[in-house]
Amino acid sequence: MATTRHEMIDELLVTRRQAQRLALSLRFQGKEQQADAAEQKEAELTARIDELLAIAMESWVHRAAELTAQLKGINQRLTASVERVRRREKNVAHIAGALGAIDDAIDLVARLVP
Repeated sequence: MATTRHEMIDELLVTRRQAQRLALSLRFQGKEQQADAAEQKEAELTARIDELLAIAMESWVHRAAELTAQLKGINQRLTASVERVRRREKNVAHIAGALGAIDDAIDLVARLVP
């Protein structure tokens, strides 16, 4: 089954939702500084997604399968880190891991936007 642009966008939206969950979890835990960082990254990712949707996506459609696979890997790492943060397991490392995964998604999208 060929990967479509829609599937890639769906993966980006999963990334954005996990970033939102991370920020909320950190707020509930009183980690305001890290929550602010997660919210800033989520806002940057949202802006990049909006840019991507606004341009003609034909330039990267041939790479959709590769990019979607990369996003799925990022989302697996991000989801695992967010779940650990929610369970308060060694938060410092998992917060850093989650924020790094969001950065990876932002970087991937940034390479697509001219």
